[in-house]
Amino acid sequence: MFVGFGLFHHPEHTTSFAPTSDAWSQITSAAFAVSLVFVTYAYSGWNAASYIAGEIKNPQKNLPKALVWGTLIVMIIYTALNFVFMYSVPVPELKGQVEVGYLSANKIFGHDLGQFMSLVIALLLVSTVSAMILAGPRVMQAMGKGMRQLSIFSTANKNNVPYVAVIFQSVISIVLVLTSSFESLITYVGFTLNLFTFLTVFGVFILRMKHKHIQPEYKTPFYPVTPVLFLLISGWILFFIFKNKTEESLYGLGTVLLGFIFYWLSEKFNNRKANV
Repeated sequence: MFVGFGLFHHPEHTTSFAPTSDAWSQITSAAFAVSLVFVTYAYSGWNAASYIAGEIKNPQKNLPKALVWGTLIVMIIYTALNFVFMYSVPVPELKGQVEVGYLSANKIFGHDLGQFMSLVIALLLVSTVSAMILAGPRVMQAMGKGMRQLSIFSTANKNNVPYVAVIFQSVISIVLVLTSSFESLITYVGFTLNLFTFLTVFGVFILRMKHKHIQPEYKTPFYPVTPVLFLLISGWILFFIFKNKTEESLYGLGTVLLGFIFYWLSEKFNNRKANV
């Protein structure tokens, strides 16, 4: 609806979307790489279907379909939405602003209706929160089933809702929101998510080398080109985020390091107990 009304809006200013002579230098700049942390964060739900693969019917067929079609639909909607934002509001007015949807709504619908639309946008964000409440705790639930030390996260009620993991995730989220600025929080979470995604895709090569005899249930199209290309782009983004946002990046690295130490100690303890 927002995109539809935006396309029929006739702004007083003119905006050109044609690439300029210095477009390539801008795309390869450090500032552009850092800005991609917000883009990758916005798209970060593209892989969430895999978190609930255990509850999907016929996952070999439906999981890839959900990932591909979900990503394409979101890509089209997000691109159209950002087009409307820049089409309806002069770029200088968007610089440094967080509530770009509110600014765009004011231009398209007027002040009063624009405030109402900003309320609608805020309510729509509840759907995003509910999606993460659905997907995120399932990861902790799977970890709880695989690691004895985290077994409390596998606790579920009669409807198979991992309520302990839901509460734990909610507490962490509230603490992060109360102790961080918007930009710092997004940078920290975005860096950490990109780092985990990088390691996950890199793990494809390790699995293929270690388990050559196993026929995988899921194929990686155009292997090894697609994962290598993904790793190069992700590595480029991570490098410049760390260079320009060192403090938030160190917190992200610390988070991953703590997880690694906990996993290593757990495995060592479990192996020792098994040998006894």
